[in-house]
Amino acid sequence: PSASPILAAAYALLIVYGSLYPFSDWLPAEDMLAFLTAPWPRYIIRSDIITNILIYLPMGLLVARALRYQLRPGAAVVAATALCLLLSLAMESLQSLLPGRVSSLLDLLLNGLGGLGGALLARLTVNPPGPLRRLAELRREWFLPGRAMDLGLVAIGLWALSQLTPLLLSLDTNHLRKGLLPLWTPGFPSLFNWPQLAAYA
Repeated sequence: PSASPILAAAYALLIVYGSLYPFSDWLPAEDMLAFLTAPWPRYIIRSDIITNILIYLPMGLLVARALRYQLRPGAAVVAATALCLLLSLAMESLQSLLPGRVSSLLDLLLNGLGGLGGALLARLTVNPPGPLRRLAELRREWFLPGRAMDLGLVAIGLWALSQLTPLLLSLDTNHLRKGLLPLWTPGFPSLFNWPQLAAYA
């Protein structure tokens, strides 16, 4: 069986974590969809555009691959893009309740574009063009075969992607030790961050 559904679910949880961190100081719920009719931001930063696209690109790819046996190729692309948009809409709506986050229609559209790009990339992997075939050949030449190695390469890729946003946890071992320190501290002097533990897991 394909690992894509499991990887897609795990990546969706990482998006939820990165979008809603630090899960505190929630504001009262009012019009959570007001950002859909708000004016465009005065300043649009290129790095924000790239980050919003790249973060959802793996999501679109994994969802499209998970759906490739249930739907026709075109339908899988549309469904994967729609699911990415729905996830982004949910995250942007919830971010309106967090004082340190800003909800934006532009972010929603860029996330959807990233999801579409990932879904199209998944479509290309079915019958890859020359450069992608060469990439697959290099993977076979340089790395051991098997699902475990594929998963390791995905983990390295996700780690590299996580460096684009400071709100996602770093898997640096020093940060990891500090984050898990309360488990070894008698009496738990500070509130233990269970979402952080789940993200590391």
